[in-house]
Amino acid sequence: MVRNENNRLTEEGLRWSNIIEEDIAELIREMREQNMSYEDISHLLLLGVSGSMMTVLMDETNF
Repeated sequence: MVRNENNRLTEEGLRWSNIIEEDIAELIREMREQNMSYEDISHLLLLGVSGSMMTVLMDETNF
């Protein structure tokens, strides 16, 4: 469980949040090194997150 009854992050939720934040920051640094614009980076990140969520939902629902 990543949130408690007060909708606050638990220790586990905070740990996962930090891991994700570090991974995304590294990815953005690598993209900037390739001279990608922040606009392009934001679009790609949104597409990636959306695609990942759809993959997980489809796997969990046996779609």
